Amino acid sequence: MSRSDGVEKESAESFQWQFKLGLIVPSWNTVMEYELQRMARPSMSVHVTRIAHVSDTRDSLLSLASCVPEAANLLSHARPHVICNGGFNRWMQ
Repeated sequence: MSRSDGVEKESAESFQWQFKLGLIVPSWNTVMEYELQRMARPSMSVHVTRIAHVSDTRDSLLSLASCVPEAANLLSHARPHVICNGGFNRWMQ
């Protein structure tokens, strides 16, 4: 597809990402998604899903882990090469 300035523009159908990163974050997290997209190469896409986070009680934080399998399943529809779980490890100790 050619633009008016003569530069070729790839159609969405023909473009293949070299690497697709999936990320699961708590709903309140506003940093990880921005930072990963900022650091990503042009040939890399970042796909994010969120898990509802409503309070900082121990039970609420631990319950986030039970939501990870479903979040990963939904995120897998985007066919990422890898899925990262962002921000949960500190609560699992």
